[in-house]
Amino acid sequence: MGETNILFIIQIINAIACLIGFGIFVRSFIFALKITDLLKETRIVKQWRFATFLVGLFSLGYLLNIILVFIVNLETLLIVEAIVFFFGSIFVLIVFRLAYKTYDLIYSIP
Repeated sequence: MGETNILFIIQIINAIACLIGFGIFVRSFIFALKITDLLKETRIVKQWRFATFLVGLFSLGYLLNIILVFIVNLETLLIVEAIVFFFGSIFVLIVFRLAYKTYDLIYSIP
């Protein structure tokens, strides 16, 4: 099997994984919209809207990766991947901090 064939197989695997990830993010986006709607009258709704925005942004990133994996060189894709990992870690921090605030809000209701 030639190097070109191996690269193509890797591109296909990457695209399939990102397509599945995109589907998961779309489902997460729907949940985030529902949570935001439930909390629309609370002090943390803006933070949930921001988290929902980030889910949408990550969804678009997954779609962009599916396209980029076939048209850009590996070095460019590695830079994009590093940026995604960096912002992904920030996203996880925001979500857990927001979850903590949400639970605190729920348990502080008399």
